[in-house]
Amino acid sequence: MGLTSDKVLALAAVSGVLLFVGTVWLWPRLGRRSVRAVLGRVGLLSATQVAVFAAVGLAANRAFGFLRELVRPVRPGGRPGRGRRPLRRRGAGR
Repeated sequence: MGLTSDKVLALAAVSGVLLFVGTVWLWPRLGRRSVRAVLGRVGLLSATQVAVFAAVGLAANRAFGFLRELVRPVRPGGRPGRGRRPLRRRGAGR
């Protein structure tokens, strides 16, 4: 279950939806003017935002392959491989 897998994307999307539904359901209970209610609203909104942005970021990563390029760099010729060639020191091999 890697970062680019379908399971992680589905988990992030489902958690975003569940947090959104939970926020709508709990909002009337957190409508009071106490410190506890305000902290509850801030916590629910923050958790929902993080879950939704994580799902959007994972979907963008899956569509455009940002992480794939970091894990498996592309050689200058356009072929996947180990990345750049190792640097040679000056004077080596003379």
